[in-house]
Amino acid sequence: MSREVRTKGSPEPFELRPEHCRAGCLLIHGLTGSPAEMRPLAEQLAAEGYHCLAPLLPGHGTTLADLHSVRWPEWIRAAEAGLARLRTQNQSVFAAGLSLGTLIVAYLARRNPEIHGLALLSPAIAVSNQLLPLAPLLHAIKPTFPKGPSGLQAPDARTMLWHYDRWSTHALGELWHLQRRVRRELGHISVPALIVHSTQDTALAPNAAEYMFRHWGTPDKQILTLEHSAHVVTVDTEREKVFSAVSAFFDGRLVTRTAGETEGS
Repeated sequence: MSREVRTKGSPEPFELRPEHCRAGCLLIHGLTGSPAEMRPLAEQLAAEGYHCLAPLLPGHGTTLADLHSVRWPEWIRAAEAGLARLRTQNQSVFAAGLSLGTLIVAYLARRNPEIHGLALLSPAIAVSNQLLPLAPLLHAIKPTFPKGPSGLQAPDARTMLWHYDRWSTHALGELWHLQRRVRRELGHISVPALIVHSTQDTALAPNAAEYMFRHWGTPDKQILTLEHSAHVVTVDTEREKVFSAVSAFFDGRLVTRTAGETEGS
């Protein structure tokens, strides 16, 4: 297949707006993925009154070649545009990211402390591939390489996804640059965060979630450890547990922040 993708899900950006909105939620997908991997979570949140918006990051959802020239600030700008749109229609806004998406929403949170809370799913703050720092140097020699097995256990997981079947070495280099930037800023982020990771995730370094939790700049943080999921926790066997945890965390921060604003008025 010339596009080097699996096309069972849809790569299109989407927006789910319930009739009665309690708050907005920006959902950012992972590297080489698409909004499809965030849709199951978005559908659950929308059913509970969250106005969900999932943009398609530049270089994604088309052909792998389109990813070879994208710089990480372009991903940031796409997410910023989504956040700005949600803010025009919602008094309160949350954000959820998967893998690369966690770095993007953390970057936004540092600059937008009024975000009510974050869900950081499979945080790509540290990955298992020790060659990642060399990606900026290697992309001219080996621009792409195949992905390994996804490790997904849920029988229906692949039917929900749309993603490239190969890695872009250039894009991995951009992830590394953004990763370094976010690491320096973790201690300055004041937005509450729920960090979700799985012990079966072979894409991340074993200590990735703990590193992010330990260095996160606010005491209002939680960590959820899964035991039977692969990297894309939003579609695997424990996804309902993920959805419930994210919903409960957001609900708690929505009530807390709203009460505080009422008392201060």
